[in-house]
This record gives sequence, C-alpha cells and structure tokens, in this order.
Amino acid sequence: MESPFEYNEADLKALVKRFEKMLKSNEQYFFDVEEFEEIIDYYLDNQVLSKAKKALDIALAQHPGSSLFLLKQARFFMLSGNAQKALEVLERMQQLDPVNYEVFLTRGAVLLKMKKIREAEAEFRLAMKFSDEKEDVSANIAFEFENAGLYKDALKYLHKALEINPKNEGVIYEIYFCYEVTEDLEGAADYFTKFLDRHPYSKLGWFNLGIAYNNMELYEKAIEAYEFVIAIDDSFSSAYFNLGNSYSNLGEFKLAIKNYRATFENEEPQAVTYYYIGECYEKLHQFDQAMKSYRQALDLDEEFADAWMGMGVCSDELGDRDVALDFMKKALELDEDNTEFWYIYGDLCFKAEDKEEALKAYHRVSQMDPVHPDIWLDLAELYDELGDPEMACDTLEEGIRHQPSLSLHYYRKAAYLLKLGREVQALSFLTVGLEMDASKVAEFIEYAPKDHQSDKVIGLIEKHTGHKP
Repeated sequence: MESPFEYNEADLKALVKRFEKMLKSNEQYFFDVEEFEEIIDYYLDNQVLSKAKKALDIALAQHPGSSLFLLKQARFFMLSGNAQKALEVLERMQQLDPVNYEVFLTRGAVLLKMKKIREAEAEFRLAMKFSDEKEDVSANIAFEFENAGLYKDALKYLHKALEINPKNEGVIYEIYFCYEVTEDLEGAADYFTKFLDRHPYSKLGWFNLGIAYNNMELYEKAIEAYEFVIAIDDSFSSAYFNLGNSYSNLGEFKLAIKNYRATFENEEPQAVTYYYIGECYEKLHQFDQAMKSYRQALDLDEEFADAWMGMGVCSDELGDRDVALDFMKKALELDEDNTEFWYIYGDLCFKAEDKEEALKAYHRVSQMDPVHPDIWLDLAELYDELGDPEMACDTLEEGIRHQPSLSLHYYRKAAYLLKLGREVQALSFLTVGLEMDASKVAEFIEYAPKDHQSDKVIGLIEKHTGHKP
C-alpha cells in the first residue's frame, strides 16, 4: 500500500481526465487494476463520491476477480456515512483473505470514523502484525488519526515510520505538523533533538528543529539549526529563506537580506522573497532600496497586495503622500479584508488632512479587529481633532470594553474628560491608569490640557510616580 505522503499529481490528473472523457462519451475504455485504484482513490480523497461510485461500478465490472475494489467499496461506504455497510464488505473480504493487512487497516479507519478508538487501535495493531510494509502502514495509520483530529495518536505511528526509515521526508514534515497543530513546540524541539543525536546528517531533521525554535522565538538556536542544514546541503533554498526570517526577527536586517538573496542562487526568485527583502530595507530606513525590492516582487506577481502596501508606506516616508495613497488603495482593492491595510490607509488619510476618509478607515478597523492595540486611541484622537471630545470619550469607553487591561485607554479618557471640564470623572480614570501602569502616565500628560491640570491632578500623579509632571 502506498504512503499517503507520496503522490504523482501530473500522472494522476491525466488518468482522471481520460476516465472522465470516457464517461462523457459513453464509451468503454480499458483501465487496469492499478489505474482504477488511482482513479477511485482520487475521487474518494477529494470527496467526489458520485464519481467514485461510478469508477467502482466500472472497475468491478471490468475486473470482477479483484478483491482490491472491495476495500475501495468499504471506504466509499465509510465516507458516505454508511459505516455498517463498510464493515459488512470488510467482513466478506476477510473471509476470502483472513490475514490481509489492508482489511484490518480499512476496518480500523471505519471504526475510527465511528469514534470507536480502542477497537480501531486493535485493528491497526493487526494491520502492523500482518504487513511486511510496516513503514507505509504506520504512515497510513497516522494519516487516519490525523483525519480524525487525533494528532497525538498520529505521532505515535509517525515516530514508528521514521524509526523504520529515518530518510522518509514526508513523515518528517508530518511529525512537525502534528506537533505544531497540538501547540507542542517544545515537544517538537525535544523530539528532533533526540532524532538528530541518532541521525546527525538529516538535513530535514535540522530544518524542522529550526522551524520549532523559530516559532518558539529562540532565533539564535533556529539560526544554528539552519546553518547545519546548509552545511549538509548548501543548495537547500528553504533553509536560507528561513535563516533570513530568523535574522530579521533578531533585527539583523543586513544578514537577513544576504540569506534571502542566497535563495536566488538555487531556485527561481519568488515574489515573497523580494517582499521580505523590501521589508528589511524599509526597517533599515533605506526606502529607495525597499521600493526597488517591492517592485521586483510585483514584477513577479502584480497581485501581491503586501508589496503594494509596502510601496505605499515607503512612498509616504519619501514624502510622496498622494502616490502612497494610490498604492494603498491598490492594496485594499486586492485584499479588502486586511485590517492592517485599512489601518495604514487611515493613518495616511489622517496625515493628508482627509479626516473624513480616515474616520471611515479607522471605523472599518474597529469593526474588523476590536482588539487592535492602537485603533481606539487613534479613533478617539481623530474625533478630538474634529472638535468632538465627547465622542472621543465614548470611543475610548468602547476601547475599554474590548481591552479592559490597557492602561493607555484610561489615561487618554482622563485627558479628554479634563478637556470637557469633568475633573471628578477624569481623576477616577486617571487613578485606574496609574494603578495599572504608572510608567505610562506620559500618555495622560501629552493629551491633557495644561490649564486643566489642577493641584488634585498633579498630586495624584506625584503620589503614584514619586515626582511632579
């Protein structure tokens, strides 16, 4: 039985196309057993059950002596929601072939679908016992557990498969995927560290260890792991790319650029790589270079919304706000549900004194992402700029409702309440802000009118911070 992680997509598509041509023409083409197996699996894997049934019916008619299609039929019944019928077919097949490991494997899958996990595991153990292809069977069992959302159980069988064949690339990637989806990055790092003790020249072992460390924000360790990958195979483009990400996360933008560019020596340039290079130049405040990289990304993919956004940000930094707004509109045209695009667009409109358009953009952000760290403060500031401190206060109240632990909201509301002459309420909100985080009191001082900062206000700040504002 083939591993679910191996797949010849081009040949399969051609085969399926030929089968569907036969259906449309109402003619009869001959397909051998292996071809029918591929066709039926394709439809079952993609849940195209009506065509899977047609393929099964024709396969059984053309090859009535093949018991293989009984297995496919059982799987068809399982996916159709008729588990009992699937078990009946498997029982019939087992009477013909009592030690066929594929029967046990398929029955285990059916029982797993029925949420009979212990019974399924018993069938899987029998499949392992009677099979000579233990690597593939282990991988297939893991695949069934993954389909059932039981990733920790899947890991047990993936580990077995990798013990049998430490070079199985698909299994290595699946192991990391299962650790990631269960949010057990430490488990992933521990597993791959031990695996590499036994197999120190496994480039994919080092690569996935690097991914684990990077996602744990242990960037120095990630870099070390990726360096081992490159020492083993200096043409592994993905290792250079991930090295670039780790260096970027450390703020080492020049080293990040160097490694991103190294990918071009071993594969065709990718738009996303040019985008990340542009992002690094942007953080280095080399905006012309950043623009050049974003343009290179767009040359490869003109619908790369993030690159248009980057062009907008850099144009603004270079003093061309009108062009910046045009670029941001293009980014939003391509990805209108991107909260950060709307936020940046709102900021640009605010700077361009188009406050009504900024207001629309900020409101869009507040609706899409009410826990955005800055949106309620910026929206409140905009209302205050528009001469409506009352609405600014209401906006911050909404911010407090969504983010009650953010001290800046209390400080800013206290400042606007002072502007409205409501000192008692202002002192109340100022007290909350000071008790939450006295180090952020500058937020209040910046926005509170100096002529409204009474002795009570100054005394309260001094009491919590130890010095006068």
